Amino acid sequence: MPTISVIVPIYNVEQYLKSCIDSILAQSFRDFELILVDDGSPDRCGEICDEYKKHDDRIIVIHKENGGLSDARNKGIDIAKGQYLSFIDSDDVINPSMLKTLYENAIRFDADISACRYCRFEDDVPVDIPTDNSNIKTFNTREKIFTDYFSRPSNLLLTSCNKIYKRTLLANCRFRKMHTWEDVEFAAQLITNNRCNKAVLTFDTLYYYRDRKMSISNTAPSLSIKLRSFEFQNYIFSKIPVRDRSYKGVLIDFFVDSILFQVRGQPIDTITKHEKITIQIILIKWVFLGYVNRFLKSKQFHRYISEIINL
Repeated sequence: MPTISVIVPIYNVEQYLKSCIDSILAQSFRDFELILVDDGSPDRCGEICDEYKKHDDRIIVIHKENGGLSDARNKGIDIAKGQYLSFIDSDDVINPSMLKTLYENAIRFDADISACRYCRFEDDVPVDIPTDNSNIKTFNTREKIFTDYFSRPSNLLLTSCNKIYKRTLLANCRFRKMHTWEDVEFAAQLITNNRCNKAVLTFDTLYYYRDRKMSISNTAPSLSIKLRSFEFQNYIFSKIPVRDRSYKGVLIDFFVDSILFQVRGQPIDTITKHEKITIQIILIKWVFLGYVNRFLKSKQFHRYISEIINL
């Protein structure tokens, strides 16, 4: 049984896939399986995966019909055998010491989640970034982990790709199929899980995020898609026991800030009838669930109003 299962969802990244796989195979930590999930990619990604599999028996390749990022990750989770799981996007690369550092920190601090910092790059992969694992921060309760995840700025960061997770955390957790924010919902699932009690972060920058204009995270969704994404907050709230009001307060502040950021600058005359109805439904739900007072009192809301009237 491998110590770590590394899951890579793959779609239309032929140009970048080899550098991603090479960076994983170059890890100083060797006890891992690499699960490459070809999500019905229309280019040569599937062939590239099969070619790598011929030369390394740690590699497992799944070919499936296109179902999106969340579905591809879930397929990997379903077959993973590792004690810890890691997710890496197929156009990114990782530092040679990433898995070793995250695993050693997880063991040393008995952490359910072990994370690192990440940086963005466009063309040349970052090199010569100092990594000595000397600056470490621990989060010893679910409340501290949750509050940090959903704060601005966050230390642990909401992305799923700069971490390893103890396998037991994912026993009943899967990525929800969404156009955006699947990492946000996944994080809320994990942290409100009774099994998640400790996290550790190294401030070493070990994950390198390729900043592509046409990647999923950089392709701006329509307002309709944004609004559908916002609605999943009600799904998250339904999973959090009423007694955990502190969690809900943190989430509401996070959503207020995100909604104001996403919707600002949207010309009124470009909002469709369907989008207006969706907004009305969301507002009605907020009134019914008692979120409006929190919204109106939030610092984010007042900052937004101040920006509008140029105070």
